[in-house]
Amino acid sequence: SCKFSTKRVQIHKLDNGIRHVEFCRPEKLNALDLSMFMEIVEAATQLRDDGSARCVILSGKGRAFCTGIDMKSILTPS
Repeated sequence: SCKFSTKRVQIHKLDNGIRHVEFCRPEKLNALDLSMFMEIVEAATQLRDDGSARCVILSGKGRAFCTGIDMKSILTPS
């Protein structure tokens, strides 16, 4: 079951205290932009406060785990 979900980061609650954190931006090979960084922090807070979590598995949806910083989004003026 999905315990925490945002547009780009999902935490799935599995058996035996296992949590699966999935980056969900496959169209950009899960590259990190400011929004994704903020969602990762929120997910980390959720995991920190989850007293039953024993193990965290990180993965990326699609063909890449994470290609690093999304330079285009960082360099584009707001």
